[in-house]
Amino acid sequence: MKITILDHARERMETYNVAEAMIRDAIEKPDSMMLSHGDRRIAQKRLGRHILRVIYEQHCQECFVVTVYKARPERYEIQI
Repeated sequence: MKITILDHARERMETYNVAEAMIRDAIEKPDSMMLSHGDRRIAQKRLGRHILRVIYEQHCQECFVVTVYKARPERYEIQI
């Protein structure tokens, strides 16, 4: 699957020190997945004491990553 990372997501990757491999892993093997508004999806992956949230849109066989960030799991009711 092709993954395209949009400019805003790249800025957030720098802010949160997130590598492209981490994004691919979250999308391909998420710990949890949920639908968001519109056609967006949220992939969540555990990272130590935090979770990585990847918000993206999927069109055919391509994912467009809109934004990424790390968060505390209790904020999203995720147990580690």
